This record gives sequence, C-alpha cells and structure tokens, in this order.
Amino acid sequence: MYRIGPFGLVIAAIGMAAGCGESHDGGTDAAITFDAAFADAGPSGGDAGVPPSNVGAACREDMDCDGTDAYCDAEYPGGYCTGVCAEDQPCPEGGVCLESMAGATCYGGCDFDAADGDFCPRDGYGCADMLGVCLPGCDTDAECATGLVCDTTGGFYGEGACANPDAHLGDACTDETECPPGTTCFSERFTGIPGGACGSFGCDPTTGDGCPDNGTCVSTGRRGGICLLACEADTDCTRDGQSCTDSPNGGYCGPSFVPANLGQVCSAGRGSCTGGACLSEGMTGWPDSYCVAVGCDLTDGSGCPDGGVCMADSDGDAICVLGCTGASDCRDGYDCAPVDSSDPSSATACLPGCDDSTVCGNMGFTCNPGTGLCTEGFDAANLGEPCSNAGDCPGGLCLSEPASGWPAGTCTFPGCRLTGTGMEPACAMGSTCVDDGAGDPELGVCVDACTAPTDCRPGYDCTGGACVPACSAADCGMGRTCNTTSGLCE
Repeated sequence: MYRIGPFGLVIAAIGMAAGCGESHDGGTDAAITFDAAFADAGPSGGDAGVPPSNVGAACREDMDCDGTDAYCDAEYPGGYCTGVCAEDQPCPEGGVCLESMAGATCYGGCDFDAADGDFCPRDGYGCADMLGVCLPGCDTDAECATGLVCDTTGGFYGEGACANPDAHLGDACTDETECPPGTTCFSERFTGIPGGACGSFGCDPTTGDGCPDNGTCVSTGRRGGICLLACEADTDCTRDGQSCTDSPNGGYCGPSFVPANLGQVCSAGRGSCTGGACLSEGMTGWPDSYCVAVGCDLTDGSGCPDGGVCMADSDGDAICVLGCTGASDCRDGYDCAPVDSSDPSSATACLPGCDDSTVCGNMGFTCNPGTGLCTEGFDAANLGEPCSNAGDCPGGLCLSEPASGWPAGTCTFPGCRLTGTGMEPACAMGSTCVDDGAGDPELGVCVDACTAPTDCRPGYDCTGGACVPACSAADCGMGRTCNTTSGLCE
C-alpha cells in the first residue's frame, strides 16, 4: 500500500543506484508503516534518458541539470535537479530512484558518513531517514531561523524539521516551527481543535503508552494514536474552543462539542461533528451517518449537552444521542425509540429506523427495516457459514464464538421479527428466524432452516426447524468449553 506525502512522493522505493547501497533508519514515527523495497538496479540503457549527474542540486531551469531528459523540479525550495529512472536506467552514484506522482525519479542520497552530521549539504534540506534521500528539512540547528532548533527526526519522512524549544504540547500552531521538538502540528482540519494543536504520532492507543508525561494517547482509528495535551477538567484546557474530553487513556484537551450537531449528518464534506464522534454509515450502519457526543455517564445519564440522551453503543461505550418525544423530532432514516430496547420505559432518542433504501448515503447500501440500519447487500450464500468478524459476513451479523458463543461463529441476517408488530426483512429462502439472545427481544436473526440434524454443520443441531448451537467438546476453540445445556462455547 502506498502513501502519498509532501511533494507528491510515494513512499515505496523501487531502486537504488550503485554506490548508495547503505540504508539508515532513524527510528521516526512508529505509527507510519512504509513498504519500501529497494530493487537491484540493472545496467544503464533503455529509453528513459540519462538521469542528471548532479541529482538533488539547486537549479532555476532545466539547463542547470546535467543529463539527457534531466529537469529542474521547481516545487522544491531552490529547485531540485532530477530525472526519470528505472531498473534498467539507474540513477548516478549517490542517487536513489523513488516513485513519485510523476513516475520513478531520482533523488539525492544522504551522506551518512558526514562527520558533522550534516548529511545533506544543501541548506534547508535534511536526510529523510526512512527513504535515504535529501528532502526539504534540516540536519543542523544552523539551518533553522533564530530561536529554532533542528529536530532531526521530525518531518513526514524523518527529513528533519525546525522546532521551537520554548513551545509546549497542546500549543496552537499552523506549522511545525511553532511546536516543540518531537512533535508536529495537527491542523484544525485534522483535529477540529480551533487554531490547531502541537501533538505527536506514534503512541499506542491500546495501552496508552508512548506520550510525554503531559500527553494522552488518543485513538484516530486507522491512523493509530496521537498524543494531545492531557487534562482532568475543562479548566485545564485554557484555549478557546477546547474542553476536556474523556478517552480510554484519560482526558485530553480537544475541540468543544457543538450541541447543534447532535444527531446530524457528519459524513465527509457534508456535515461537521467537531468535538464529537461521527457514526459513519459504512462502519456502523447508522443511515447517512450520525454525530454523537462522547463521555457521558451511563449510571445516571449525565454529561450530555442539552437535548441529548446517554446510551451505550454496540461496544458498550457511552455516547450522547439526540433526544425526542416523537418521530417528527428525528430526521429521515431515524425513529424515536427507547435507548434500551429491552426497557420500553427508558429515555427515547432518535435511533436508526430506516424503512427504505433512499435514506442510505452509500451507493449499494440497502435498508434493513428490522434493525433500521443501512448496510451492504447481504449474500444469502453466506448464511450459516463460519465467521469470526463482520468482514466474514458483509451485510449480515456474525455471531462469533468469542463474542456470542456460537461454535466457530455463524453468519446470520438480523432483524427478523419474533414477536410484536413492525417492519422486518424477509428471511431468505431456506432460512428461518431464531432468537440470538441479544438486543431487542422482539427481533431475531435468520439462520439455516432444517428438517434433520444432517442438514446442519458440526456444532449445530436441528431444533424447531432451525440449525442452532449444540456444541460438543470438539466443536469449541482453544481455551473455550462447551456448555451442553445452552449448546454454546463459553
């Protein structure tokens, strides 16, 4: 998988020229994974032209770069001599061939033997440790403006960045020069924090490790964890537009939640959820996304903005959703329902309640009127098949062995009706509705229908015309035991 960084450089090396066979890893940002694979450079020749012998040198026009088809890339400060390269057309000695937006091009390599640590002799350029090339950055303090120091491990690729030694984690910023060494500037667009904030990548959101003493590791989903200023109360966050936000690893100074966004669309480019969490349709099934506040108290329901109701999400985390007294209080795709489906007397809020697919925001997603969620289309061929997670059962519900006890997991289709009245999806031919023992007691899941035990896979038996759990010791995974009464692996 490639990642595109500054100057359109793709982080995947495809060749290194002879004479530059050394690599260097400065141990920079552990949250970024690079798929760099240096191929052996072949003999020169081919149709790519001759790369510049002065690759990486300053230039004002193409004529300043030595070599056929060499050119001056003016996107780089002071210009940068480069040229096309390939496995059969390597860069000159000291050059490195890397993928870029323009194709495979030459970059000046770093001189790791430099006694003074100035690996890239051009002022304003530093050695990108993860790639072994010179990019705009710094190697020494002398290359930075007065009052700034060179953080040699800073920058997107570890090319070094000038930093402010007097700045602190959490300070407002527009670029890295306003942040202390070891940190970067998280823009307002990235974090939602008004004015941006100095923070750092590389912490472990699972354990919370990897942040300085005054930092809290905050999960960013696929991007791993980032360190932001720690806090215990709103008064610890002195900047306008900030408040102390709870997280599994402690409080952090994040953007204040905007109450008007509660329950509204928050998908990219169409809505905002500053200071909250966006329940995207693709990840959660909530129709066309839904903005929630986080960190309320499930024991007494406190901690939500005005008009908000505290409830547990599917993972058991506390979120605030938009309260209501009737369906007219909710937007399309949502219904006013109790937040605890097993307790009709619980507080009511706008919860997923789609009745047709026109309210779904993602192309190809369909409405499940039983669950009220918008999901990928369900393939009935997956029904009853073993599964371990949602990815094994797209559009359906995986009752996995660790979470639900169903032997080896079973792919089901949720939302069919056991009792009561209301909309429901039809179970596919050859399946029937059974109680999954969770969620709304009036709703169940579709599983394989049967007429005899031989119609069911190992670990299941035909009971009441449905293949339901009936484990034996051999059916349960390592570390789990069979409950012969319930038929579940516990």
